[in-house]
Amino acid sequence: MEVSVKWIKWGGNMRLFEFEAKEIFKKFGIPVPEGLTVSSQAEVASTIEKIGLPVVIKAQVLAGRRGKAGGIKFAYSLEEAVKEVGKMLNNKIGGHTVKGVLIEEKIDIEHEYYLGVTIDQFSKCPIVMFSTEGGMEIEEIVKRKPETIISMNVNVLRGFF
Repeated sequence: MEVSVKWIKWGGNMRLFEFEAKEIFKKFGIPVPEGLTVSSQAEVASTIEKIGLPVVIKAQVLAGRRGKAGGIKFAYSLEEAVKEVGKMLNNKIGGHTVKGVLIEEKIDIEHEYYLGVTIDQFSKCPIVMFSTEGGMEIEEIVKRKPETIISMNVNVLRGFF
């Protein structure tokens, strides 16, 4: 299956917005919450009509710690959603201006996991990281409970090593 996404190259790494990564997941049959991106408050009502309430509103920036910076909020009414989207758009998070916001259905979570892929600065190879201590504040979890993070380097020609 061919996957086409808009990429942003930064420092030699491909970086994806959350909504882009979720589109890839969907194409490969991995379930994700129903969601749509908006770039104005005027789009919120039609989005909520398609998704329903309550929703999670997430600033789409290529930066970590969005939750601490006010970039992840919950809304239980259309009025709350419009207000939160208005607060996020054109605001800065991690030095990046918020141009888009992902609005997705709020689902009950039994357990969260963390999965990340980045480039190991020493081996110059991709590294896949996984933790059963998912959710927000993965940076803090790494400091407090490093034993909960599993990481494996990936050889782009041979796979995991």
